[in-house]
Amino acid sequence: MQAILALNVTTPVTSSALCDCAKAMLTEYGAKFFTWMQGNVTAGNAFEALTPFPTPTIAPCAGITLKPGADAAIAQLLDERYGAYKEVSYRLWVVVNLLGNLRNTYPGATLHDCDDGSDHNPVRLDNTALGNYPLRKTIT
Repeated sequence: MQAILALNVTTPVTSSALCDCAKAMLTEYGAKFFTWMQGNVTAGNAFEALTPFPTPTIAPCAGITLKPGADAAIAQLLDERYGAYKEVSYRLWVVVNLLGNLRNTYPGATLHDCDDGSDHNPVRLDNTALGNYPLRKTIT
């Protein structure tokens, strides 16, 4: 992004201004990609049924004038880069949502002191997960 901007800038600017401009453009495009992907995942669309990504127009940076065609080169770069990550992004959304909704319930247990006794569900430290699910006397 910064290289494309540097090759196409027609006004004198510092490299930090070009960097800030590239960052602003990437942030704007990325936010639109995020919103699009979030909408598809929320709607329950499978990867094969994702809605087409509407290519956003990126606003030029204030105080920076570019040669004609620079905006098309920037749009092409962003479309190629983000297009290559559509499936990866979708799969990551699915995994993160599944993990976020995952709930574990460990059965209730009594601490076992290695002696044979009347423990109904014995556990040993560092060998078993202790839970807070109440013990049941009968299985229903």
